[in-house]
Amino acid sequence: MKKNLMISAIAFSGIFAYSNNFVVVVDSDDIEVGATIIGERADDWSEWSVVNEYNCNSWTPLASSVNYGVDFTQTQDCKQDQKRTRNVYDIWYSGTETFNRTETESQTVDVQNEQNSTGTYNFRQMCVNILNRGLSTGNGVYNVDPDGDGTTYSPVPAYCDMDNGGWTLYDSFGTKLLMTGQNNPNAYNGNNINSSATLSSAGYTVYSNFFNDTYYGYQVDAYHLQWFYGGEPKGYFQKTMPSWIEGVKVISTNEWYGGSQVISYGSDSRNVSGYQTTQHHIFNDTGGKVLLMQENGIFWTESVWVK
Repeated sequence: MKKNLMISAIAFSGIFAYSNNFVVVVDSDDIEVGATIIGERADDWSEWSVVNEYNCNSWTPLASSVNYGVDFTQTQDCKQDQKRTRNVYDIWYSGTETFNRTETESQTVDVQNEQNSTGTYNFRQMCVNILNRGLSTGNGVYNVDPDGDGTTYSPVPAYCDMDNGGWTLYDSFGTKLLMTGQNNPNAYNGNNINSSATLSSAGYTVYSNFFNDTYYGYQVDAYHLQWFYGGEPKGYFQKTMPSWIEGVKVISTNEWYGGSQVISYGSDSRNVSGYQTTQHHIFNDTGGKVLLMQENGIFWTESVWVK
């Protein structure tokens, strides 16, 4: 038989939030001394630990955007998942503690990584680079340099065609330039190329023996080198272009002759049919390949440009 006990609330003031003016009636069979939970206690939070890194940006700046040989520091922004934990314990009436659970908190933080790097950029300073950097003041003569720092190549004054994309005048034939209508301005490699000797000086291998010939009534003008080989096989001149170029353009005309001519760069070959007026032959290819001009009668060459 259960008994009802009258227990003063003051005797349990550490457990129950009752004032001294109240009396709590409990069933004595429901009381197990020392087996009552009176609260919780938690450990301090652990240090934040990395769960994983994700969504990292590329290293900046790129080594290819920094001048060759320059040491610099790259940075990389990442978002990082982190967590921390703490254990929570039950506190019993008897004063003992028992483990209850582990609590976890998570956060995502921004982290910036750093590493040392060395620049690989060849600070090219040809006409197209000057134009692309917004430093052009229009067509005219600029100091150009394939490596930009004067270590391998020295700066050279050369005419830039900025109106048509930043072409550098590389070789100029005849004594005037169609672009300006005046005497040839500075060319990076060769000016006023109008003979076998000047072709050779400009680096060409030459197989031709008539230059600016008028014996048969052939026309000659100041803007072109007129040339052909008096016999078979066909005449030509050619040379390997420098490795640093990023494109070649040849300006020529075939307006005074009915046969076709050939202009090629590497494996890209163009047939120039007879009686064609001035044409711009653009080869979008890198350097180190052979530029060839081959006649099938009379060839008029005006200029060679590079990017």
